[in-house]
Amino acid sequence: MSLVGRVGRKRFRARMVLIIIYSLLGLGAVTTLYPFMLMASTGFKGPTDQNDNKLIPTYFQKVDGLDKGKPDDKALLGKYLADKYAGDASMITSTRTGPAASQENIQKYEAFLKQLPVDYWAAGFKIGPSQITSRLIKRYRDWLQQKYGTIDAVNRAYIDENVGFQTLIPPAELLEKPNWKQPNTLKYREWRQFKQTLPAEFRIPIRETRLFQEFLRSKFQNQFDQVPKELAGAATAFEQIQFPFSSKSRAVKDLLVEFTTKALPARYRMGAAEERWRGFLGLPPRISRWNVDDMPIASNADGPNKAAGESSGDLSVPPLRVPKGTASGVPHAVPLTPVVIPPRQATPPMPIEAYERNLVRARAPRIRSEFASRNFAYVFQYIALNGRALWNTAIFCLLAILTQLTVNPLAAYALSRYPIRASGKILIFLLATMAFPAEVAMIPGFLLLKQLHLLNTFAALVLPTAASGYMIFLLKGFFDSLPQELFEAGQIDGAKEITMMTKIALPLSRPVLGYLALLAFMGAYGAFLYAFLVVQDQKMWTLMVWIYQLQNTAPKAVIMAALTIAAIPTLLVFLLAQRTIMRGIVLPSER
Repeated sequence: MSLVGRVGRKRFRARMVLIIIYSLLGLGAVTTLYPFMLMASTGFKGPTDQNDNKLIPTYFQKVDGLDKGKPDDKALLGKYLADKYAGDASMITSTRTGPAASQENIQKYEAFLKQLPVDYWAAGFKIGPSQITSRLIKRYRDWLQQKYGTIDAVNRAYIDENVGFQTLIPPAELLEKPNWKQPNTLKYREWRQFKQTLPAEFRIPIRETRLFQEFLRSKFQNQFDQVPKELAGAATAFEQIQFPFSSKSRAVKDLLVEFTTKALPARYRMGAAEERWRGFLGLPPRISRWNVDDMPIASNADGPNKAAGESSGDLSVPPLRVPKGTASGVPHAVPLTPVVIPPRQATPPMPIEAYERNLVRARAPRIRSEFASRNFAYVFQYIALNGRALWNTAIFCLLAILTQLTVNPLAAYALSRYPIRASGKILIFLLATMAFPAEVAMIPGFLLLKQLHLLNTFAALVLPTAASGYMIFLLKGFFDSLPQELFEAGQIDGAKEITMMTKIALPLSRPVLGYLALLAFMGAYGAFLYAFLVVQDQKMWTLMVWIYQLQNTAPKAVIMAALTIAAIPTLLVFLLAQRTIMRGIVLPSER
């Protein structure tokens, strides 16, 4: 029966009161749902937008966008670029070439990437900062699983100790480093085979311009104002500097010689991806190269203190190589053999920006879907890798429910059916236990379980929470409200006390027992700190302990995805047992 009758509801004051009450209830519901919705939304995000606190991720709505002239890293294109270049903003800026290329040039560029030798491009979509998974890693693991079948076969082939395919990582490949040498191992050789299977989308050409930019950044310690003005030109950052293929400036020529002999890997001294792009378009070579090695460069043409090629206004004049052990500037320096250079011809820039923008627009639904599901897929793989956590959690929850629904009803029934003078004091003592936080009893409980040799067992998880003062108090009150005539009739029929409890008291208490079972499930399922304290063996860890461990390595977005998945069981239990829960709350108060 409602507190306000139908006639009373028609009054203005009653309506205003109801509006205020329902508004407050709605506001309370919003404040409860908003954090959960924000947590679930963050699970769909990544390193670039996980802190924006928006309920709907930006990349769901926008494919492209500009933020101060740069791609918006929260829109789909920006997230795609950050993912492809592992969050390297400098690399992204450096590759913004050919934005206005035609569709024909874009198709040529894609064909060029497909035929580019494996040493002339780096694999994109690697794991970047604040990431623990990527498209490349997933593709590499799937390739190995298809090739070997089991992780044991991979470990035997690579002489490794991986727990599962989820822990496999590709070998390091530093093609841009001048002193890096390709390892002669089976893992690296098969990595090169895997690279050849990657589509054009994954291939990032190694450009001489980019290598030169990084050389200048290291040379001038990231101080752009120290770059010679004749080299910088109109550029305002290292990423905007173009490679000077000819110069009359002594400073620029010195930098070029130093770059060629010290910073440029030997494999690219006859040209990197840009030279091959020129050849792919049918244009003659444009770069003069000399047969240089790690020996120092000098010239005796204009005195011992001048750099190689300094007396000439063009870098095509060969420098002099000083043999090892010979001082710089001696007349015995041997000239290097120059490469014959045909007349120069302008080269269309690689349409990298146009290609990537066109690809994102064409594959927007698939890319968006991959971003949205990546974190959740990783969490499921993480749980599968630690699959015993699911069994441990299920067993723990089941034992907790059974134990609490056995101990607490017995204690409450005894206090209700056989009251003593100290019954009130006993109830006060039981309720007093609720006044102390659970952390107070953790250390004494741990020491007691240690003395009983129960650590790292389910008993350590279940027994300390078997009795609950709140549950006993609630059940005693409900048992007291049951009609005494039922028990008297049972006694007349010769029923024992255990029979009356199981046949009369407990069946009538199903709503309350269902509510208490839900509390027991939520307490056991969400237990973390105590479960981690008394069970330190990883084989006995529950799901919440593993999720906590995930926080040590995973970024915020992955943690939010894990918490969202972990919240699903409790949400489903609440939705399915909603009527039982409400009856368990309302019936005791009505009685």
